[in-house]
Amino acid sequence: MIFITAYDQYAVKAFEFSALHYLVKPITLEGLRDAISRYKEVKTDEHLDDKINVLKESLRSKNEKIIIPSSEGLNVVRLSDITRLEADDVYTYFFLTDGQRLMASRPLTNYERLLEDLPFSRIHAKHLINLIYVKRYVKGKGGSVIMEDDTEVEVSVRKKPDFLAKLKNFARFV
Repeated sequence: MIFITAYDQYAVKAFEFSALHYLVKPITLEGLRDAISRYKEVKTDEHLDDKINVLKESLRSKNEKIIIPSSEGLNVVRLSDITRLEADDVYTYFFLTDGQRLMASRPLTNYERLLEDLPFSRIHAKHLINLIYVKRYVKGKGGSVIMEDDTEVEVSVRKKPDFLAKLKNFARFV
């Protein structure tokens, strides 16, 4: 498989998933030729199906976890159990589906970068939400989001366009 993206930080992850080549936008003619040449060399690779299956399984995997450091130690949490994150100075609160609230001794920006390839959206300087748990968007200057646990989270005016675009790309929209 050949991965194409605008972000070079995903290269390592792509190769972990058996990538054949990795192209960063804007794509150059030379880079494209290299990728095609590499594909032609290995297209007869009998292990290609195995590599594709590894990639598919990794993409389907719902058991990815995150380690959240705290003053007491390390909490290991399924990413799918995180509904939202909230900044409090240099600390971040994680809100989980079971009602737990964990405090991490790291700023929200660290987690925004860590989760950027997942369905999380920074909707405010203080809020990063999991799009899976959005129940409703309420219009307004910036508006607000109602989460499945009925928590209302403010959307900043500046973050609103990006959030709405991500939401529409995440969920089917007519």
